[in-house]
Amino acid sequence: MRELEIHEIESVDGADMEFVENVAVGVTAGATVGYILFGPLGAAVGTASALMGSAWVALFRS
Repeated sequence: MRELEIHEIESVDGADMEFVENVAVGVTAGATVGYILFGPLGAAVGTASALMGSAWVALFRS
């Protein structure tokens, strides 16, 4: 049985996997840039801002 990569799965329990991928990328990028620029506190702020941005995108997509 072959393993499916995340981009091959369209939905899991009703979750839009494209949205999940975008949230994961945003959180990773936000945390990385925040940490590089401002240390651990910057990583926390970058993560939180990526999650808030994802929430706004989800509101306007529906």
